[in-house]
Amino acid sequence: GVPTSFPALMQAQKISRKAAAAGFEWDSLDGVWEKVREEIAELQEAYAVAPKAANGKVDAAAASAGAAAVAAVEDELGDVRFSLVNVGRRMGVDAEGALRSTCRKFRDRWAWMEQAAWQQGRTIEDLSSEERETLWNEAKKRERS
Repeated sequence: GVPTSFPALMQAQKISRKAAAAGFEWDSLDGVWEKVREEIAELQEAYAVAPKAANGKVDAAAASAGAAAVAAVEDELGDVRFSLVNVGRRMGVDAEGALRSTCRKFRDRWAWMEQAAWQQGRTIEDLSSEERETLWNEAKKRERS
């Protein structure tokens, strides 16, 4: 009863709610957290055995079993995300709203960093990793003030 035309995060929330309403539910939030840890471990295992390009991205073309390995990593990443939707549901937090808020926060921080770099006559790409991290931390502090 959940339309596949819905965005994946919305589908996950609705599927999770329906399953819980039917009694397919953990006894406590601790059980959901345990599931998240289990899914993260499975994702790490799938990634560890997957063929990777020099930049660390999984590479389906790197080996004969590459496509299956890439699919396994994608599958496990989906399981992690679905498990986190369940954490949010158990906490009473809307996963879509939470992610939307985080995207807005990231965009605001990034825009501040770009402006700070520009004021130095530079771009984000011109900065070292340490300089970017410093600006990121300054952007975070700026939010709290």
